[in-house]
Amino acid sequence: MNDLLKEINRDIKILNDQIEKDSNELKRYKDSPEFKTEQDLSKRQEFDNTIDEFQAKSFLVIPSFIGDSGNRPLSSYVRGSSVGIKISDPAGITQHTIKANHTYVIETELINKGDLYLSSINVDFFCSPKYKESDVLFEITSISFLFNTPIVKGVLKKGSISIGDHLKIITESHSIYTQLTGISIPNGTNHTASSDSQIISLFLDTDQLKNELKSLVSPGDRIVEAPDYNTEQRMFRFRVEDVFSITGRGTVVSGIVEQGTFTLNQKLNLFTGTKSGERSRNKLGLEATSLTIMRQTVTSIKTGDRVGLLFRGLEKTLFRKGDILVKQTREDFTAAIKITEPPQSVQNNEFLGSRTTYCHGFDTTITSLKWTAPPHKDRSEYIFTARAYAAFPTDMPQDFDALSPELDRHVASKKVEWTV
Repeated sequence: MNDLLKEINRDIKILNDQIEKDSNELKRYKDSPEFKTEQDLSKRQEFDNTIDEFQAKSFLVIPSFIGDSGNRPLSSYVRGSSVGIKISDPAGITQHTIKANHTYVIETELINKGDLYLSSINVDFFCSPKYKESDVLFEITSISFLFNTPIVKGVLKKGSISIGDHLKIITESHSIYTQLTGISIPNGTNHTASSDSQIISLFLDTDQLKNELKSLVSPGDRIVEAPDYNTEQRMFRFRVEDVFSITGRGTVVSGIVEQGTFTLNQKLNLFTGTKSGERSRNKLGLEATSLTIMRQTVTSIKTGDRVGLLFRGLEKTLFRKGDILVKQTREDFTAAIKITEPPQSVQNNEFLGSRTTYCHGFDTTITSLKWTAPPHKDRSEYIFTARAYAAFPTDMPQDFDALSPELDRHVASKKVEWTV
């Protein structure tokens, strides 16, 4: 009897090993390009041709272009051109732009190319780019060039900016990373500007991207902070907190290094800001004779250091609290231009709402969602995306987190620009 049990257990083990092997092979096959290709071919055969008998299948599609039969993947991305999404006002008039505080209806066309009745279709609505609250918001009214230096005029509506800040210009199709090298305010210049209603000018270091800026930047574009861009290329900036004199040695300014690095043999420029009727105290080419951290003499300083800089031969009255010191030599800064790609995952889109509907076989249905634009301009454009899936009978996207019209027949998107 023991021998029989051993033999049965051995046979069971062999069967389990074979089942596990077959299961792993099936999983690898389903994840392979060959399997996906066969799936696409079967879909073409089932739903592109005339069906003359009941097959009990669903095939839910949000059409991205005229004549879209649902075959995926597509050879190129469908960039906001969906015929399956319509944006209209409450009166039903199609709209091609978005205005602040206005209410719109996002309408989605669903086509069931199968012959099975879909009794429960869920439609999720999203929009992108996902709005990110910025500490800085500058709206551009014009752009010009002084030699090769771009000068943008506009209104700083939120936050404050200083010489040396890394900024991002957000255009309709691109993000341009730049560095602030100068600020001009009415009746004077400054090293720092705070939100106000007056028009100010920003001088930008774009690393010789003059032609690109001419073609990409236009009035209405926005500038926000870019705190994580090229942190190793930050312009050195020290802000004065206190000033005092040491008899026989000179003037000491103390404060914190806000960004960048500095060594003792480099020269500094002092920016003080000038108001109407006030004489400029700006001074170029200053040389610090010593650097002190916690009463210890050092030869270099970096971001976050609380330091004292000693200057010989300079009067205490030259410096004031709030003045900044930057390196005289140009920092090694590299600008960049990046194409703004529409987000293709649920996590990178704002969820607007969901609706439930139904659709008979070989039929079309329309579902819609009301949406109100924010009270102020928070982005240059909106990309509205709809995702449909049937809970019963089941017709689900392969990757439920992906929102890619070129890969998934359940998804479509439409780009709509903001207008004043």
